[in-house]
Amino acid sequence: MRGRTIVPRPRPCSSTRRNVELGAHQSRYANVTAPIAGRAGQQQVTEGALVGQGEATLLTTVEQIDPIYVNFSQAATDLEQLRRAQANGQRAARRTEQGNRWT
Repeated sequence: MRGRTIVPRPRPCSSTRRNVELGAHQSRYANVTAPIAGRAGQQQVTEGALVGQGEATLLTTVEQIDPIYVNFSQAATDLEQLRRAQANGQRAARRTEQGNRWT
């Protein structure tokens, strides 16, 4: 090791470590995640724009591509009438408030 100078690497000071930690913390706010999986539509704001200053700002619309399941109660006879109407190419039928008449 003759002729070589070994220079110790400087240890990062506490303010440098704090800045790194703060940057990592702030980067969590830079990503916006959606609560559903899907396809994002056209962006409504440009990158770097100030948003959400006291109110919600629409960034984009996410179109859900997974199936959506709905539970509801329906009489079996009503379901059969709906299926027949659909098979005949008629629009979805619904029961009126007057009784058993379908429209």
